[in-house]
Amino acid sequence: MKKIITHPQKKMYYSQRDYKLLGFRRSVHRHKKYDAILQHRANGKMVYVPFGDAAYAQYKDRTGLGLFTHADHLDAHRRALYRQRHLKDNKPGFYSPGYMAWYYLW
Repeated sequence: MKKIITHPQKKMYYSQRDYKLLGFRRSVHRHKKYDAILQHRANGKMVYVPFGDAAYAQYKDRTGLGLFTHADHLDAHRRALYRQRHLKDNKPGFYSPGYMAWYYLW
C-alpha cells in the first residue's frame, strides 16, 4: 500500500519593511476569496498572498473590491471568537494571510 505524504501549509510572512501593499484582486487560487498584491521595495518583484476561504462568511469585507459583501455577517460575537482563535497567527511587522484576513475581512 502506497503511503500518502502530506506537507503542512507553508506559513507566508512578508516583512512590512521590505514589501508594500498595493491592493487586492479576486484570487486565482481555488477556494480563496482574494489575493493581496505586495511589491518588494528594493527589486519591484510582485508577490500574491491568497487569503479568505470562499466557503465561509466574514465580519465585513473591507478590501475595497466588494466582491464578497454578500457574505458579511456583521455579528460582533462571531468576530470576537474569530479574533480570539487567530490571535497567534499574526506577527508584528509582517504581512501574511492571517494579517490580511484579520484587518480586511474580520
